[in-house]
Amino acid sequence: MKRNCYFEGEVELDLFPIYHEANCVLECAWRFAESSCGCVPWFLKDSFPLTPMCEIYGNRCFKAIVDERYDRHLPCDRTCLPDCNKVHYVVSRDKVAITTQDIK
Repeated sequence: MKRNCYFEGEVELDLFPIYHEANCVLECAWRFAESSCGCVPWFLKDSFPLTPMCEIYGNRCFKAIVDERYDRHLPCDRTCLPDCNKVHYVVSRDKVAITTQDIK
């Protein structure tokens, strides 16, 4: 039986110190956008030192690609599995009408 998740420290990312599925997907999206647009935004310049910094149109290109790939979890050159320790909560709420006669 194959485990379909990663524990902390089991996989190393290049741009984040701790593995989380969201970090993996974001790093993948950043790398794809960097290669597609040929530039990176100012806040990623230290992570991609050999890549030019984007000007306004490059930033639009970068953001559009990252938004699409990150939001849609498009395929990556690496496997981004969920964290084994991830806690997923499902929130629901109910609504009940209360009259003043119900309160005593």
